[in-house]
Amino acid sequence: MDARPLGLALGATPFETGTERFTLSDSPLICGTADRFVTSAPELACDLVDMELYALAKIAKREQIPLKSYKFISDSADDSAQQDWKNSLPDSASGFLSIQDDLLSL
Repeated sequence: MDARPLGLALGATPFETGTERFTLSDSPLICGTADRFVTSAPELACDLVDMELYALAKIAKREQIPLKSYKFISDSADDSAQQDWKNSLPDSASGFLSIQDDLLSL
């Protein structure tokens, strides 16, 4: 979130503390959000930018629920992000089907 016009630090959510970035359970990856479709590298240091995962990670942390997520990085958050996202859909679908098969066989 970028609430700097309100005098808050980049990534801070109004009326909350410690919400700039989240690690995902036992992963070293840090998830951040831009609260919009990203078309340039984020200013806030993080490993991936994902609005939906960020919201889930925020709730999981608050409720002390372990969270694991499988994400397909679809673009490089640059000028070609929209086209890259469209082009990556077939690969992401087959990748998730493979993960599903692995998880169901456990």
